[in-house]
Amino acid sequence: MADEMARANRQRLFSDALLLIDEVIESIERTLGENVLDLIPVLKTKAQIHYWRGGHSRFQNESLERTLTIIQSQEAPSAALLKATWLDLADSYVLTGSRDSMHAYQMAWNIEPEHTNDLPHPTASDSPSPDLSLIHISEPTRR
Repeated sequence: MADEMARANRQRLFSDALLLIDEVIESIERTLGENVLDLIPVLKTKAQIHYWRGGHSRFQNESLERTLTIIQSQEAPSAALLKATWLDLADSYVLTGSRDSMHAYQMAWNIEPEHTNDLPHPTASDSPSPDLSLIHISEPTRR
């Protein structure tokens, strides 16, 4: 009986949290637009709550799919963010038994990392070498 009460309480808390998250999503959409990056952390939280709640895999996937759509709609989406989102979606597909997981993993793997060739690469002469005279190595104790 106590387990059923605790489960019911958790479900109520999850339902309340989802209602609040939906209000936040509506507010962001009204003020900033429907495909803004500000929605991503909220949608990812929504997906996590559906996962924790259990039995709501379709809603979990929908939140992550919407996150992916928002990222892809940006002019120059971050490759790292795009890859991470494809991986989140692929993992969610695995957990929910969707056959789309392999496609999502392939999409993530095909994303090239953002290039950092414009940044200077450090060389050995750029970093100071440690002063090894300050390191004290104690003698091993004999038993």
